[in-house]
Amino acid sequence: MRSARSLPVLAAALLGTVLAGTVAIVLSMRVEDLRDSPLSPDRPDWVLTALPLHPVPGLTVQHLLLYPTNVAAVTGRQELDIAFATFGKRVPIVLGTLSVGGCVFSVPPGTRVENNALVRFIRSLPCPDTSVSGPGLMALTMSVPSGDPLVVWTSRPTAPASDPDLIFAEGADVTTPRLVLRGRYVDRRAPSRVRRVHLLNFLWQFSSYPYWIGGVLAVAGLFFFAGALLLFGSFDGLRVTTTTGLGAGSVALSLGILYAVLVPPFQAPDEPDHFLAFADLAARPELAQQAAELARLGHFERIKFHLDERFRPVDVERAYPVAWNADIFPMPIAGRSRTTQALWWCVSQVTRGLDAPATLLALRLANAAVFALAVGAGVAILAAHGAGAGAFIISLAFFLVPALPFFSVPVSEYAVLTSTYIAFASVLAALFLDGPRTHRLGLPIGILAALTIAGGRSGTPMLALVAAALAGRVLLGTRGTLGRRDGARRAAIFWIGAALGASLLIPATGEAYSRGLWPGDAGSLPPWFKAAAEGVRDRSWVLALLLPIGIVVEVAAGEVRRIAGDRLKRARAVVVSGVAYVVAAAVLGTAVASLAIDMPTLTYFSPGSRPPLDEYLRATLSSIGTLVRLRHHDLLLSTFFWTGFGWLDTLLPVAVVTSLVVIAGGLGVWLLVLVGRRSDERRGAWLALFAAGWTAAVVLDTLGSYFLQRNLHGRYLVGAYLSSLAIVWTAPIVWRLTAGRAPHLSRRMAAAALAACAALHAFALSVILTRYF
Repeated sequence: MRSARSLPVLAAALLGTVLAGTVAIVLSMRVEDLRDSPLSPDRPDWVLTALPLHPVPGLTVQHLLLYPTNVAAVTGRQELDIAFATFGKRVPIVLGTLSVGGCVFSVPPGTRVENNALVRFIRSLPCPDTSVSGPGLMALTMSVPSGDPLVVWTSRPTAPASDPDLIFAEGADVTTPRLVLRGRYVDRRAPSRVRRVHLLNFLWQFSSYPYWIGGVLAVAGLFFFAGALLLFGSFDGLRVTTTTGLGAGSVALSLGILYAVLVPPFQAPDEPDHFLAFADLAARPELAQQAAELARLGHFERIKFHLDERFRPVDVERAYPVAWNADIFPMPIAGRSRTTQALWWCVSQVTRGLDAPATLLALRLANAAVFALAVGAGVAILAAHGAGAGAFIISLAFFLVPALPFFSVPVSEYAVLTSTYIAFASVLAALFLDGPRTHRLGLPIGILAALTIAGGRSGTPMLALVAAALAGRVLLGTRGTLGRRDGARRAAIFWIGAALGASLLIPATGEAYSRGLWPGDAGSLPPWFKAAAEGVRDRSWVLALLLPIGIVVEVAAGEVRRIAGDRLKRARAVVVSGVAYVVAAAVLGTAVASLAIDMPTLTYFSPGSRPPLDEYLRATLSSIGTLVRLRHHDLLLSTFFWTGFGWLDTLLPVAVVTSLVVIAGGLGVWLLVLVGRRSDERRGAWLALFAAGWTAAVVLDTLGSYFLQRNLHGRYLVGAYLSSLAIVWTAPIVWRLTAGRAPHLSRRMAAAALAACAALHAFALSVILTRYF
């Protein structure tokens, strides 16, 4: 008996150890001592230029002639690395060579060229004479069976360059300043005694010794252990709502702490800009100066966007000459996000006297706490509204998105907004479960709608899903309503609660918030789009005044439902089943067809050459409509959402994305089959409404990105994606409920699910650590 009781404790301890222990092993590994010299000086006035290789007709070979100013600089080294671009693809190379002065450098076997990455060329044949100096000719040849075009990165000087040891990508007959090849001369590549944990400790500048990082791993492991124990249901004296909420929140806090500490300072999108904005809000100009010094110490500008750059042992000895380029500047938070402004004000009151590294970590940990609160509250709401102990199942919709804790933790307005999306997605899932207490969800819907709008410009399209939820409430009411009086009572509870929650919009709006709607580079905007967006930003508080009208509308809709009764019941059942089965078949068909057909993908556009709006909308909807695929995933709309780490320059293997897409798609098909098999009109109606709201939200996101001259990608669609994931993850609960079973997982299944979460995030964190060190 005692052994049976101790099993959950042992399993929870093992899970915490797997997560923290794996990260500890990666941190303890020694790093390579790499010393190099750049092929091209890093000068801000030199223009980055892509130069394609020339295909050889009739062959799978591409080549390019290069012109080194000093042949000895190449032949005197064992390795030369060249910067390539593939624009999203991973291109396999059968053979790649550099020939110069009788020397041959070759790529290692099995090389795959990745976008914005360096390709290694290692000397494969001895050089006849390495002392010959002066200009020469070098041939770059790449054998590419797939035929994908390869491009090398170059720099175009503003004036003819005379730096030593340059490699030009154009001949001397070119009249304009010649393109200079980008990459590096490798002077030394050898093992070192330095471990990753030492380099991470140096970047944070807290202590001379990295023991505190070990303490962080232990704390994170303990939180994961506690969360697993709660989710195993080992505390029978506590209510299910409490145990599942606290358990999921504890697991989320564990992950948030790890991402907060293990991601190097500023290696997250727009984090430097937002930290400078925090310094302005806190009226602490010294933080901006310290942040710039921290960026120089961490070689931020050299590593950002450059997949093959690392922070190396030699970098401890020398700071990078520049902190960041002119694209980094403070973004006034008062006009961007009211919720982030409020959180930052609170943090600023408790971080006075702390230096920039400590303040940065405090802000990240505050975001981690908000992330944990959102997950815990969302799961508790689900547990109280039909999911019971099975609410943990729906939390997997969040834990099995590897990049979600990363999105939720950095210093950015998106962090708080992402946590808001998590809670909102949980409420939508609770509505879809259609339990007898959904009338209590009015208050959280109102609060979360207000927080979403107040959270930033990116949250506005989520109003389409709010509208879908409110429309569903009007049309369907609460399942199991007993008579007119009971229906009116439940309608009043829902709509008054929604109005009270939405009233948070009244203090959230203001002149500063309205001014911050448009960024400086937004360009000209269509009048209709500008007027609509400003109307939502300036007068969204009117929503709180209009919501009580929903009481009358819902009561009237209830009367219509009672009058309709069972009329056309058979026809309605056929429609529900038919539509559900057709959509499920379409999803399955898309996945199977993707093995033979390249599904649509959204491509980058530069602000000066946007495609026509209708073409861009079609491309977006075509890609999103076929996201459940087994290969050729959309880099922008899919991969960046699942695994977009760093400055969207660090990705997990494609197999991980495929696995996660298959799981989500499979759950969606399962849910559709469950609805179709039982001809479940109510859940079928909820699915139809949410699908319409989801599509409208995606269209609004697309319009916003297009008119603001931003490329739409997964980080902008987090709210819409999480809402759909939370709903499809209700499939196991709906299955158990329709079978008359309790909606929960066995301890064995819960342990397996948590093990998958621990393994996935341990792997993701390992990839991040090996990316930067």
